[in-house]
Amino acid sequence: MDGGTGGDGPERACAILPTVNTPPESYEAPDDEFGDEPLGEELPVAREPTVAPAAAGGTMPLPAAPPPPALPAPVPEFHPPVRVPRPPIIAQRSSDGTSWHTASLTLRRGSVAGDMYLDFQQAGRTHSIYLNAANLRRLAALAVLPEHEPGHLWRKLSELPLDRPLPSRQFDEELRVLLQAYTAGGTRRSDV
Repeated sequence: MDGGTGGDGPERACAILPTVNTPPESYEAPDDEFGDEPLGEELPVAREPTVAPAAAGGTMPLPAAPPPPALPAPVPEFHPPVRVPRPPIIAQRSSDGTSWHTASLTLRRGSVAGDMYLDFQQAGRTHSIYLNAANLRRLAALAVLPEHEPGHLWRKLSELPLDRPLPSRQFDEELRVLLQAYTAGGTRRSDV
């Protein structure tokens, strides 16, 4: 072998011969309505070339060309999710000084000094959780800690009543701000 640069190796044993489309000898053209006018020059029809093996002396058709490679499906562009800023949580003291509230929670005074009620709407129900002075102090101490686990304050609150509220991260954040405003004695704003 000489690396495909010539020679009489097996890769050179076949020659490609084109075939020509010629009508058979007994073919007669049909009469047309225009008379004996010439129809024009007949164009040859293209055919697949055939291969004549040198040793066999016959012809055999070439395999059909493979289909063109399929284009890969377009890859959608990656767009990172847009983080919508949440509105700030604002805890305000009522004008009469007996309650504090955020958008969803209300902390109001009870009938006994130091006792409070936390009111909120959740899952279509109105909840009112009684907080005695000791529970309120514990929750307020958790609310002012600089480092906190999300949901921890709400879980501690959920352990108090018999009819436990559902977990809520939003209410946890609001409760933290509400209790911080309560311990500070005024209005508090938190940009979460």
